[in-house]
Amino acid sequence: MKVINKLRDGARSVQRTIVNNFLDGSKQEAIDMLLLGNTFVGELGERARALLYASFLHSSPIILRELCDRHLEYTTWSNIRVCVGTWNVNGGKHFRSIAHKHQTMHDWLLDFYKTLPDSGYSESDDVDFRVPTDVFAIGFEELVDLNASNIVSTRSNQRKEWGEELRRIISRDHAYVLITCEQLVGVCLFVFVRPHLVPFVRDVAVQSVKTGMGGNAGNKGGVAIRFVLHATSVCFVCSHFAAGQSGVSDRNRDYQDIASRIAFPMGRSLTSHDYVFWCGDFNYRIDLPIEEVKELVKNKQWDDLLKEDQLIKQKKENKVFRGFNEGEIAFAPTYKYDLFSEDYDTSEKMRIPAWTDRVLWRRRKPRYKSTTLVRKNMVAQYNQRPQGNNQLLLEEEAEDDDYAESDDDNDDCKEGNEKDANKAEGEKVSHPDGEGIHFSVGKLLYYGRAELKTSDHRPVVALIEIEIQKVDWSKQSQVHDTVMNAMGPADPTIVVTSDCGDDENAGIDLSELLDAVEPYGTVVLVRVVDHDFLLTMDDGRSALKALELDGKEVSGKAIHVHLKSESLLSNTDLTVRSLVSKDSSFIDGAEKPDDSPFSPVRSRALSDLLSSSTDRHSAGLPVLEPIKIRSTENAEDESSDSESEDEESIELVHDSDSEPEADREMKRSGYSTGSDSRNFCPGTFSMNEDISVGINRTAHRWLS
Repeated sequence: MKVINKLRDGARSVQRTIVNNFLDGSKQEAIDMLLLGNTFVGELGERARALLYASFLHSSPIILRELCDRHLEYTTWSNIRVCVGTWNVNGGKHFRSIAHKHQTMHDWLLDFYKTLPDSGYSESDDVDFRVPTDVFAIGFEELVDLNASNIVSTRSNQRKEWGEELRRIISRDHAYVLITCEQLVGVCLFVFVRPHLVPFVRDVAVQSVKTGMGGNAGNKGGVAIRFVLHATSVCFVCSHFAAGQSGVSDRNRDYQDIASRIAFPMGRSLTSHDYVFWCGDFNYRIDLPIEEVKELVKNKQWDDLLKEDQLIKQKKENKVFRGFNEGEIAFAPTYKYDLFSEDYDTSEKMRIPAWTDRVLWRRRKPRYKSTTLVRKNMVAQYNQRPQGNNQLLLEEEAEDDDYAESDDDNDDCKEGNEKDANKAEGEKVSHPDGEGIHFSVGKLLYYGRAELKTSDHRPVVALIEIEIQKVDWSKQSQVHDTVMNAMGPADPTIVVTSDCGDDENAGIDLSELLDAVEPYGTVVLVRVVDHDFLLTMDDGRSALKALELDGKEVSGKAIHVHLKSESLLSNTDLTVRSLVSKDSSFIDGAEKPDDSPFSPVRSRALSDLLSSSTDRHSAGLPVLEPIKIRSTENAEDESSDSESEDEESIELVHDSDSEPEADREMKRSGYSTGSDSRNFCPGTFSMNEDISVGINRTAHRWLS
């Protein structure tokens, strides 16, 4: 215990050091360089980091954009299933309640399809629900009672217990690993993935936004978790909006605050992700009298109720969730019930039943240069895929070539204006030989509720099939070489000489030479070395074009033109290549490009290269830590809270007889299932608590 306490004290000391010394812009840039290997921000940087080798990021922006725009030439698409659930649990330890004797969370997260069509809606009648879900994102509201003491200082006991129970529940048939979790008072979000996907998950980050009491309290607000899976960025958000039948404007304001204030490292925002899944207790109500609502619910007249649903009306007016999609609602309102009952609220307040608990999602439209290029690559992938494997989610829809160059955010805002707010798009899968190419937002396999009665809310779950992008590294290298050859040398300087003698060569008129070069590009620098003219063009492509002047006459004399440097790589590129070459001491022999889908130059960060020599044989699954930047004013409070939690930490009782078979398989394979409460949630305890420990270790080893 003494050793553990010393490690915890050391972790807190390092955390305070980082917080107190690494908050200004230049030092934050140094942290970004250590974590991610570059400091690119914005849309181009995000796409480049997701698609390209780390060594390619040192190329010019022109080359990066060209490589990103040609991503369809070296990527493929594959389908994964994402399950998003939300439940307002009313502040209790419900999974231990006797009410779950005959109903468990299996009914909510695994066996929901067994009650179709009474419990929800599915776009297709032939969905094979035996296929395991790849990613679980499970959000809770009111995980703790929203009293004054919890708002000021929230303990993590509930989060740990619920997280362990969730992992046990969803691992009944297949094993899952907790990527990370994030809590803001009563709002808590967990993200699990299947073990085989863990090596392809990177850039994990978390964020939380308070909206209660004018943004000063966490009784209302939202939490977000983002990561990159293969080459597709995904963000999950769970939120709890303001309550009250007439609080529509307050709920709209909560949404705007959360959407605008969520900010991840490296300049990432909510709209910069390929997929955004947003779940939670939004608290939007139905604008009808309670008796009329109950009568319509009894008769299952959902369409009449949805006409007066506040969320749908606000969405149609583009006030909230612009560009988001929601499945068809074919289940009863989830709020508000009497506890352990099927009756809606019978208390004095007599709250009107409503669909307060929802799941929405959106997809950012992929960028490409033209539909011709897209069709060419999509048809090639379609013809190469195995017969019967619905790998691509494509739909015929007329689309302009100019679309790819339009702003992603504006397109997302416009795409839902002319469509049904409750109808998920992109359900058709068609051969890509049609007139236009359309990337589907996803296929809704299920959207419904579960009958768990331990809260005044019913849980909601959505199962969505989406497509993610995978990179073929060998093809990417070929495309990179093609682009580099087309872009010309890194040094865009041409050398102009003449076969004539020195005296005659001096007679070449510089103004005539510049006039001859002008059609091929802009000359930014002119130098004269001995009797040679060195003309530096604005880019390498202009230098290549200027080679056409070789053998032509200027000032009555034949000139010869050649490149000053034949190398297509800059000095920085050559340095990075030497660092990540096959013979580099940083690279493990088992991680050569020929043996692994991840080439060493596709390293996640410079820190990975620095630490690989000592950590290359680590056992089990890698620990993915959330990148969380804490403010100075909150650092001391959080550390003091952690100390009090350590003193009163509880020990979860684990019954080995009830352990899922999937867990036992993982243990036999050497994987950690997270049954230890200190390890199941990254960012909770000691050395797993703060990523700054890893930063300090790798930086110290590099500097020494």
